Amino acid sequence: TTNAIVAGAMVVQCIHILQRKCNEQSAADTAAALKDEQGKVCWVQSKGPRWLYPQNLETPLSSCFICQKSTIHVTLNPQLFTFGTFLTRILCKHLGFKTPDIVIEFNDADNQRVHNYIEAATEYDDDEEKAEKEALYEHALDHAAIKILDGVQLDIQDEDQKVEVQIKVHYLELAEEKHPNGYEVSNEWSVQRFTVKEKQPTSDDQADDTQQPLPVIGQKRKQMHGVDVNVGVDDVEDHKSPPTKKQRR
Repeated sequence: TTNAIVAGAMVVQCIHILQRKCNEQSAADTAAALKDEQGKVCWVQSKGPRWLYPQNLETPLSSCFICQKSTIHVTLNPQLFTFGTFLTRILCKHLGFKTPDIVIEFNDADNQRVHNYIEAATEYDDDEEKAEKEALYEHALDHAAIKILDGVQLDIQDEDQKVEVQIKVHYLELAEEKHPNGYEVSNEWSVQRFTVKEKQPTSDDQADDTQQPLPVIGQKRKQMHGVDVNVGVDDVEDHKSPPTKKQRR
């Protein structure tokens, strides 16, 4: 009944606005004036002589990506996320989506723009549909059935909240000390905003560091000073041996 009362009040107020504008201005001016009409929030209460309490709408927040209809950036370490944790931790818990349907845009092997659609699981799904959708949760982000790759764009549509948002995904091995969650959400993106994990030396790098220079064959210890220690074995073998007595003649 409350929804019916509110709907009736909205119709009555619309009639009042149209009558007032039509009486004051011409038809062309009325259409322009209606676009400039400021909306208000009306609270319905059953106490007192008044039952409608109007309030001006809040201005859009500059920091709200939904109000500004801007693209948001999600930077994450892909090794720490499956599709299920990406969905629950980032989309639902951090960004506030309830049933996000995801359209993934990326380039295929022929550099053609293609799409991958992943529908959200809802309470209206039967057991087979629910099991099929939840089976995707264990896949990695770069799995063939997911395709949330570095640089892709996601179009998120939440029918429960009537919200549509675009998300740009970036892969970075974020340092755990500065980014303990393994991801960051921002309105703007540059690599300088993030602290990247330092690269650990590999076994090949350690072997190169411990490798000893090759000895120079045929040189006395006192003559070693100033010799190029990077001379290879092949170069040493190419050196001419001292001439024999027969050659000196």
